[in-house]
Amino acid sequence: PAAFSCISASSWDQTAERGDVLSESLGLAWHTAVARLDSSKALACHQDASGSLRARCAVVVASATTLRQGALADVTAGEVQAIVLEQISTDMVFACFRHAGAGASCRVIQVMGLDLVQGISVTVSADLTYHLSLAYLSDNRSVLCYQSNIVACKCRVIHAAGIVISLGTELTLPGTAAALVVAPLTADQAVACISDSAKMRYATCYVLEASGLTGLARVGSTGLKVGLGEVAYLAAA
Repeated sequence: PAAFSCISASSWDQTAERGDVLSESLGLAWHTAVARLDSSKALACHQDASGSLRARCAVVVASATTLRQGALADVTAGEVQAIVLEQISTDMVFACFRHAGAGASCRVIQVMGLDLVQGISVTVSADLTYHLSLAYLSDNRSVLCYQSNIVACKCRVIHAAGIVISLGTELTLPGTAAALVVAPLTADQAVACISDSAKMRYATCYVLEASGLTGLARVGSTGLKVGLGEVAYLAAA
């Protein structure tokens, strides 16, 4: 019950006789993402690829060999091309979306039973945006990193006060990201790694430190080069 997984497929199922299959067809689902809430509950989101192309989310609850799913809710107004989720607490999640040709946005989604309460959507990048990555720190703060307008790698803190998001100032990192990922280190620090397309896709990692509710700075003047050659994909945990 503590483990959840999502797939991109032509259907998700809703009820399980053996604990591993759901039964309600949702149509074609792309850009799936899941965030654990507690030992029996998660928030699962996907792009409605066979319909509106919007992001849709639902609560999934596991009990012994039974799975239950709450009603699906649209959580974006238009087409999404990437979804990232990060747990804030046992009933709240940061949800960030890359929009088709229109930047990126984030909102808080609160889970109440099987229902969802959505905070106001906040634009985090007005430019064409790629490689969204989130890392939760502490005190309702996450570091969000992304490639903005093809040429700039940027990170900022997003903070939740209830279901309301406030944004920190963007911090620009060196390089042009062919891939980008961020992961937490401590309650106030995260590591952001970039595969730099302007430098033969060598990967470089930078330590970032948050201060206050939304402050963010780079630790040290240079990053650490990792790997011996071209890096096409990055992952962090």
